[in-house]
Amino acid sequence: MWKFYKKWLLSVVLLLAACVGPQLHHGQLVALNLGMEPAQTVEKLGLPPLTTRRVIIDEKEYLFHQYTLNNGLGSEPYFLAFENNQLRYWGYVDDFRRHPDSRLNRAINVILPGLSKT
Repeated sequence: MWKFYKKWLLSVVLLLAACVGPQLHHGQLVALNLGMEPAQTVEKLGLPPLTTRRVIIDEKEYLFHQYTLNNGLGSEPYFLAFENNQLRYWGYVDDFRRHPDSRLNRAINVILPGLSKT
């Protein structure tokens, strides 16, 4: 009987892990630097983004990579923003909303409704 429960528990754990999907951890973020190209960030993080979205605000184009960041207590959406094919800023949604560049604030708000649920 124990073998059955052991297999069942393993199946449940694997199923839950698959639902959560790949996640970033804080230790990976130290590899990011301003000015990196999108492909460089994917290489350094070792993980492709869940989604990518482009948005144009006041004739400036931004590319956003969405990830899930496990902060130790849970998982939250985390974003990398590129301008002119260079990493400009990264953080949680609230970090973007506090950024002094109003275009970047508006850009994150434009893409939020269409992003994958994490």
